[in-house]
Amino acid sequence: MARAASPDSIVARLLHPTSSSRLTRYVYRPCSLSMNGCNAAPERALGMCETRTLPAVSAPETALSELQTAVFSLKAEPPPRSPSGIIRLEVPVRQRANAVDWLQAQSHLPRCYFSGRERRMDLGFSPVNGGGIWANSGRDLVGVAGVGSAVFFQRVDPFSLQDWRCIRRFLSKDCPLIRAYGAIRFDARTNFSSEWKDFGSFYFTVPQVELDELEESSILATTIAWDDTLLWTWENAVDGLQATMHQISPYFHKSTKEVPQTTIISWNHVPTKASWNTSVNKALQIINSRSSELVKVVLARCSTYVTDTCIDPVTLLACLQVEGRNAYQFYIQPPDAPAFIGNTPEQLFHRKYLNISSEALAGTRARSLNKDEDLQIGRELLFSPKDHIEFTIVRESITSKLENICEEVLVEPSKALRKLPRVQHLCAQLSGRLRSEDDEFAILASLHPTPAVCGLPTEEARLFIENNDLFDRGMYAGPVGWFGGRESEFAVGIRSALVGKGFSTLIYAGVGIVEGSNPFSEWEELDLKASQFTKLLQQWEYQACCQEMNIGQKRVPPKYEFFQPNTDWNVELCKYTLKVYLPGFKKEEFKVQIDHKGKITVKGKRELGENKFMLLEQNFNVPKDSDHDKINGMFEDGCLTLHIPRKVSQDQKTTPSSHQTLIPSDDHEKKASDQKGHEDGVDDQKKKVMKEKVKSSENDESSKCCWLENGSVMDCLLERMNNNRKVIAVAFVAFSVGFYVSQKLKSAGN
Repeated sequence: MARAASPDSIVARLLHPTSSSRLTRYVYRPCSLSMNGCNAAPERALGMCETRTLPAVSAPETALSELQTAVFSLKAEPPPRSPSGIIRLEVPVRQRANAVDWLQAQSHLPRCYFSGRERRMDLGFSPVNGGGIWANSGRDLVGVAGVGSAVFFQRVDPFSLQDWRCIRRFLSKDCPLIRAYGAIRFDARTNFSSEWKDFGSFYFTVPQVELDELEESSILATTIAWDDTLLWTWENAVDGLQATMHQISPYFHKSTKEVPQTTIISWNHVPTKASWNTSVNKALQIINSRSSELVKVVLARCSTYVTDTCIDPVTLLACLQVEGRNAYQFYIQPPDAPAFIGNTPEQLFHRKYLNISSEALAGTRARSLNKDEDLQIGRELLFSPKDHIEFTIVRESITSKLENICEEVLVEPSKALRKLPRVQHLCAQLSGRLRSEDDEFAILASLHPTPAVCGLPTEEARLFIENNDLFDRGMYAGPVGWFGGRESEFAVGIRSALVGKGFSTLIYAGVGIVEGSNPFSEWEELDLKASQFTKLLQQWEYQACCQEMNIGQKRVPPKYEFFQPNTDWNVELCKYTLKVYLPGFKKEEFKVQIDHKGKITVKGKRELGENKFMLLEQNFNVPKDSDHDKINGMFEDGCLTLHIPRKVSQDQKTTPSSHQTLIPSDDHEKKASDQKGHEDGVDDQKKKVMKEKVKSSENDESSKCCWLENGSVMDCLLERMNNNRKVIAVAFVAFSVGFYVSQKLKSAGN
């Protein structure tokens, strides 16, 4: 992949970007790709690797000027001739600068960002070349933002031990802040889709220019890397760095997280709700089969949101900082590619020298603003049998993998709650000690993919995902993080999205399927996990609409989406039982309608937020052998249960065949449905109201129906049928008399 390029051509591409590198509203200038370190021989050590620290300054603007001067001097007086090497120049800044704000001010690609959980990473260094006043400062590294690429590492083949050694070749314990940031595909053996093709099977980069945000200060740094064997000389590297630094903005302000005027034009889910139900049921069938070893499989969804403007991924990342507590934040954007961003709570592993830490994370519940309710939800998660099975699978699998590589493994605590702003999970902390630092690749290869994002056994789950996924996961759920000389840290790339190239935002989420899983509840969990992105998009759209209405442009119509509930039916000797699951619906938000032919209609409307509603409407045609005059039902714990008696003789002893089902009506197959029943017993006043409704609508065929209220409709239906019989009888007599009289008159006339 590496190509030599003249300095003039590099500068020309940087200063005069082509139109293909420009996005609507946001202009990005792609930089030179420098060299691909994967093409080098990993056994050939670098000629030099060092960090040079300049005197501290008071502001980032001054630091950039100092770095430009230092690079110019370094070009004039290069280090001793070496065929390969890497040099980091850094200027400490006495004030704290926000790394995301700095990244937002730059228009240079590629770009990257990473922050540790609690937004702190161990600085862990003591400069060896000058800058002694900065040594042993004990200040934690909050986040790192970088632009450009001093050296990158990328292939289309799966990440291998050879690739890891190529990255390690450019890293050193003496230069702990020279790090390679990037991500690895979830499954490199699957085909690449167009949106992920620029990432390759893996992508890592050592930034040319980076800002390190510390707790009380910051560091602005540049990195120069060269290797004559890769046709990237010292002169190429310095010229490329200078061209990049000319485009670095020295001025930036604290982000106000301004709301862009964005409107969601459309959105769709892959898989659809129907395909999702099919996949979940298929997985459950295999899991429950005695002939299969599959215990758990993680299914995922990709939701595409198309907006009328291109969303700046750094702006979205800045807004996610509100959700960033107790989670990793990352941003990876190769040249000419969209940005892969996320806010993940799950650690894959952290290595510092020989010490390794990891964690098991599984089970999900929403948070509540009410403290008592939140505690109750947490207790339900802790004692849920289904979530305990899923969590135990993840914890025991990671423990076993660590024990194969580490000398000792400690699990403490073995089960606890991890509370995030929107959700909470079950978690366990694991730690161990490597036998050698060279085992780092073995840890990465062994832990990924974990049962939390793939399943168990791993290969069986991976094959199920490969055969049933309808989209390319790309880097979603893959390792994302950084390699360093003294330590490395990787998170799992969940709660993530692909943003920025065009007008589409792709949001990813997944859930674990184990014995006892329910397709509808798992779909709701997908919505919950994706909500940190979808809520922002909906909030931006709503505020943009408010701005339009305030200036009198137009009134934005409400948005509707249809709800399709899960249903379950059971055939018994004397009755049919239909169960419809309606989580989130209240009994006053929907109605059940039954007409004289026995067709059941469920209608409802639920408010989801400002100017957005959930609609519910679907028909069911009951089987021909049902006694629909005597249908009754009840609504309890979010589940509507309808009992439909069958016209079966008492001496019939055979069980009806399974093909006699409740069939959705053709005219509403594409709409979402739901059904509602209440408690048994109807008082006289409500019966009277029901009779009046029927009587007032007898002349309208489309409204000849009865609303199911508190369980029973039998009395009202029978009275209406009796009334109909009387009307038919009178009409028949009148017709007969009329016909008889007309015949007599005709005979008399003849």
